[in-house]
Amino acid sequence: MTHSTDIVTLARWMAADFSNQAQAFENPPFFAHIRVCMRPLPVEVLDGLSLYLEQAYDIELNVPYRVRVLKLVPVDDRIEIENYAIENEEQFYGASRDPATAARNQKSTTDTASRLHLYYAVDGQQLQRVCRTRKRLHGGQKGQKNLSRQ
Repeated sequence: MTHSTDIVTLARWMAADFSNQAQAFENPPFFAHIRVCMRPLPVEVLDGLSLYLEQAYDIELNVPYRVRVLKLVPVDDRIEIENYAIENEEQFYGASRDPATAARNQKSTTDTASRLHLYYAVDGQQLQRVCRTRKRLHGGQKGQKNLSRQ
């Protein structure tokens, strides 16, 4: 990264399909073969740079066990990653690998994301939890998003 707040470079690195195949094949009793796929979302979804994430067992890619939206936010000398859950996430299954599914559900993402408890900061090469909070994202008027504490 060119700087500790370079969210564009970090997003490029993260926007990919990752696999732990070597680890899973080397020691199958302890590691299932999982895939994590992240794809960029339009800036309008969360008013910034964000990624759609699916985590699934390799044998069930179309039924992920974790679906999230990650928003990359530069803060002072680090990057914080806001972690959002998606209500009714089943409608998004497959969107990380299928552009048609992603396009069909693009608008829905803004209206159904709720912020989770975890915030992370990327400081150089280190990822660490920095605070715990919970907010829900509600769709407001066009172009407006309302955050309220829960």
